[in-house]
Amino acid sequence: MKTTILATISVLTSLCLTSPLVAQTDDPVQRLISTKECAGCDLSGMNLNGLDLGAVNLSGADLSDASLKNTILVGANLRGAILRGANLKQAMLTGADISGADLTYADLTEANLFRAKANELGGTDFTNAIFSNTMMPNGNIRNPKPIVISTPENVIPAESPGKIE
Repeated sequence: MKTTILATISVLTSLCLTSPLVAQTDDPVQRLISTKECAGCDLSGMNLNGLDLGAVNLSGADLSDASLKNTILVGANLRGAILRGANLKQAMLTGADISGADLTYADLTEANLFRAKANELGGTDFTNAIFSNTMMPNGNIRNPKPIVISTPENVIPAESPGKIE
């Protein structure tokens, strides 16, 4: 009888102690950091400031209104990601794939997009995105459609990559 009671208490105790661990692994940010994989996941409104997310797969992910200030996204796959209203100030996006991403109202102030892959930039929406001292992709953008980046002060054709001030 005592053995049965002790066994029951032992099982219940172990279940109670492991529940918080299961809850922590369900956190999409922790999963993203540990696996570098979060394709199609919902990270909208999340604070990802200053994280090293180099070579992460965020294709099709919802990062609308997320804060990615000073975040390292070198070589990240952001293909088709939703970055509407995202704060990408001083983000390092060198070599990232932003093809087809929605960057409407995103703040790209001092972001580095050097060598970013944007072969399908025509599907990338930069409407009202903020560019100030932003380093843009270097090289050819292969796209049949003309691309225009609109800023509050001016309109800049994206066929001439370079630094936008």
